[in-house]
Amino acid sequence: MTGDLLIQNATMVLPDRVVVGDLRVISGSIQTVAAGGGLVPTASETVIDGTGLHLIPGAIDP
Repeated sequence: MTGDLLIQNATMVLPDRVVVGDLRVISGSIQTVAAGGGLVPTASETVIDGTGLHLIPGAIDP
């Protein structure tokens, strides 16, 4: 998948905790991790509903 991406409501395993929230990828790089969510999609982003899914460091491959 190419382009900008917003994954919403995913369970994210962070170095110090596990949270539910949103992850934004711009031009192939993670730009924002928002614990608790709330990120608003831009017109250029593909949005993925991450409800029930897990994002794990090293397993995130935008």
